[in-house]
Amino acid sequence: MLTHACPLSLTQKHPFNHKLATKTRGVVKDIPFFVEDNFLRSVNRDPYKLAQVEKMVDKSYETYLINECRQQKKYKRQLEQKALNHRGSNEAKQDLVNKARDYQTHRCQEHEDLYYRGSRR
Repeated sequence: MLTHACPLSLTQKHPFNHKLATKTRGVVKDIPFFVEDNFLRSVNRDPYKLAQVEKMVDKSYETYLINECRQQKKYKRQLEQKALNHRGSNEAKQDLVNKARDYQTHRCQEHEDLYYRGSRR
């Protein structure tokens, strides 16, 4: 088991400077992630620890998709509410309705494609 705090990040920020794009065994096969300097010395050579990290990457990516999906759904609902409550011209109201209807929740679709239609569930 990994004994220190999470050794990775999905974004490059200090102290996570070294980018790895491994063929992970998780649901998503090519998630690039960033690690601390000592990762390459300690975890990268241990297949068991590396497998644990790959699971963490997969879970972190799923959590990211879930959070982004929630935000996109919230924004879409706000657009729909704005269209519903619009008191201006019919043309302007229709533009708002179209904007709400056409707004895509890409992260929701990606999550569904990977985690529900994929091999895990």
